[in-house]
Amino acid sequence: FISMEALEALRSAKGLSEEQVEQVRSLLSALKSTDLSVNCFLVWRFLKSQKQDMEKAQAMLQSHIEWRTRMNVDELVAFEGKTGIALKAAMPRILAAYPCAWVGVDKEFRPIEIRRLGLLEWGKLFESAPKDQLLQFNARACEQLIR
Repeated sequence: FISMEALEALRSAKGLSEEQVEQVRSLLSALKSTDLSVNCFLVWRFLKSQKQDMEKAQAMLQSHIEWRTRMNVDELVAFEGKTGIALKAAMPRILAAYPCAWVGVDKEFRPIEIRRLGLLEWGKLFESAPKDQLLQFNARACEQLIR
C-alpha cells in the first residue's frame, strides 16, 4: 500500500514534480517489499542518486534491502533475536575500545556523532568482539543515524 499522504509530504518537502512523484510511486510498486524501512523518502534518495534511472535505482535499492535482511538490521537496532542479543552483550566491550558518542544535532537537525579515532585502541577493539560483530556495531550506528 502506497500512502498518498506520504507521497504528498515527499512532494512538498523536496519540491518534486508530478513526474518525479510518479517515478517514486512506480518504483515502490515494483519493489513489492515488506521491509518497513522502505518508504517514499528512501526510494527518492535512491532515484536521485542514480539520476532518476529507474532500473539502476531499483537494482541498487533491491541490493540494499537484501543487505538489510542479511545483516538483520532491524534486530540489531532493537537488540532482538539472536544477532541483536549477541551484539548487546558485546557492546560494553566494543565501546570500551572504541570511543564514540552522539552529541546532538546540527542546524538542520542532522545527528552528530563523534568517533575519536586517535584514541582508538585497535588491538583491544579486535579482541573485544569478532569481525562480524564489529560490522554489526557499525551497521547499527548507521541505521540509528537515518531513523
